[in-house]
Amino acid sequence: MKNLLYILLFIFTCCHSNKTKTNINGYPAEISYNKLEAHYNKTKWLLYCLSCDKKYVLSELVKIKDSSFYGFTNLKFTNLEFHHDTIEIKMDYYYNDSIKCNVNTVFRWTPVKTSAFYKGSADSLIYFRDDTNFILFINKEQINSREINPLQPEVISFIRKNKDKLNPWFREEARIRKVIE
Repeated sequence: MKNLLYILLFIFTCCHSNKTKTNINGYPAEISYNKLEAHYNKTKWLLYCLSCDKKYVLSELVKIKDSSFYGFTNLKFTNLEFHHDTIEIKMDYYYNDSIKCNVNTVFRWTPVKTSAFYKGSADSLIYFRDDTNFILFINKEQINSREINPLQPEVISFIRKNKDKLNPWFREEARIRKVIE
């Protein structure tokens, strides 16, 4: 019975992996299958805006002496989870598409937000989570907070000043949103 379940899961995965969009953004199969492309784009945009101007230095453990800003790094989809009536989209930052930026690879690592939670399939963002699983509830009273309004003046300034260095996805979204030309 257990083997039959594995075979069915394998067939289901194979059938649905072909449904991944092949556009410039390349949505993960789970996102496309659940029709969450708008949530995916919103999450990725918000996570970039929250951390784009934060600099990190790679640890000696990875044997690369380099530093970068999160806005220059690739933000990759990690997981999609359904918690009762809440949807969580998780992503992680990767240096050179191969080294995950986390406590093991970044010198004096400070947590960055890597998950966004939505109420059901609505576009209503309810909270963020960082790598330490700390949950930040969205408080509408903090109107100048990046969590509420991601395009704070310092974020816009960073995007405009570094537009040629930004991650290609982030740069294109900034163009679409008319932050840069």
